[in-house]
Amino acid sequence: MVLLMAGYVWWGWRNREMRWTFGIGDLCSGIGPLLKLAVPSCLLIRLDLLSMVENLQLANQELSIMIDLINIVETNDVVIE
Repeated sequence: MVLLMAGYVWWGWRNREMRWTFGIGDLCSGIGPLLKLAVPSCLLIRLDLLSMVENLQLANQELSIMIDLINIVETNDVVIE
């Protein structure tokens, strides 16, 4: 494996003119419009997730209250009998 990698590096060094070259500006030129669309949608998704987490926390609290009430009723039924 090392011989293959060394051969690739040696071959690449000898054939430098075959490599594709591009600047970072060419690579990142189309990101601006994409970010204008992506950032607001990411923020809205984040806000939706936060509201869902809050709703789940409230539902968890309500469920624990109902379970406590059921346990109280069951213990009262046992005591009464």
